Amino acid sequence: MGLNLPKTTPGWIYCIREQDYLDQTWGRYVKLGLTARTVEQRIREHQTGNPRRETSEYNIKLELMHYGEKYLHHYFATDRIAGEWFDLDNQRVMADVAPILQTLQAEMTARAADFRTWEGIKNVVSSGIERPPTPAETALHEQYIAAEAEYKVAEALHKVHDHNLRAMIGPHDGLEGALRLIEVSGSESLDQTAFMAMLTPAQIALCDETKTAIKGTLNLKGAGPLKSLNQAVDTALKAAKASVTSKPGLSNLTAQPQGLTQAIKDEHMLFLSSKRALKVAEWVCLQLKAQLVAALGVDDAITDVITWKRTEETATAFSSKLAKKHFPNEYLACMTKGSNSVRVDMHEGRTYVP
Repeated sequence: MGLNLPKTTPGWIYCIREQDYLDQTWGRYVKLGLTARTVEQRIREHQTGNPRRETSEYNIKLELMHYGEKYLHHYFATDRIAGEWFDLDNQRVMADVAPILQTLQAEMTARAADFRTWEGIKNVVSSGIERPPTPAETALHEQYIAAEAEYKVAEALHKVHDHNLRAMIGPHDGLEGALRLIEVSGSESLDQTAFMAMLTPAQIALCDETKTAIKGTLNLKGAGPLKSLNQAVDTALKAAKASVTSKPGLSNLTAQPQGLTQAIKDEHMLFLSSKRALKVAEWVCLQLKAQLVAALGVDDAITDVITWKRTEETATAFSSKLAKKHFPNEYLACMTKGSNSVRVDMHEGRTYVP
């Protein structure tokens, strides 16, 4: 999650349900997915080899298809069972899901040009101009600061429940129904110092690559630190972080998962439910940020509001790709493999009755 530019690809969001061919009963779950083509084409793909007939109960076209799907998945996180399948009957699809998608459609249509301006000026050198804000921009910025404050609090509350679940792991191999531990193979990396010691200066030069790119960091004056926004939430977050006294390691994988308890269910449900408030706050922020970025345009800054100085920079640096191409034997000899580690994989849905 974050306040970064979302993909600006338009497409369809659909709500697919399955019907048994033999007894004609409708499935309990609905699939909330996306397609850049047509919903009919997507259903035909899903239908291959499926012993149930698929039907779209509702679909709608959004300007920011990928963000719209993520928004739904977070909004209905407590109803998510697995993947894109949610425990939502037809009545809830029409009464809850459809109105949200209609609101997103209107908001995305209104702001699509701003998001595409944001995307377009990433690779444009800025003008060198800093100007004062207009009254409208000042008002927009004040709205953004208030929205970002809501976002930071929602983000912190989500992290509280994330940390609380991690604190429950202890010596176990995950928490049944809430999170699992996955062994991650150590990544291979090049010992660049050893590699270059094997080469002559002329050979090292063959491994250098020169690139020209537009560089610059977008900075928007925001709401300030969490402590100044909500002392209670800041304190809760610090306490939750402190409760995670150790990270799970390979030894955890030799144990059994912690059995599902009501305490785990409760905390996991709080984790899932906090995703809704976070995504709602994020979307409000992103719309306001897109408007401010579009207002900035090619300028360097709007004083005390937003800064995005973009310059063209050329730099020469070591390229692993060229090193491997020109000196494969030396490259292979200097590859090292890191130790395996453990990743915590939170279940983004539930497979239990709360």
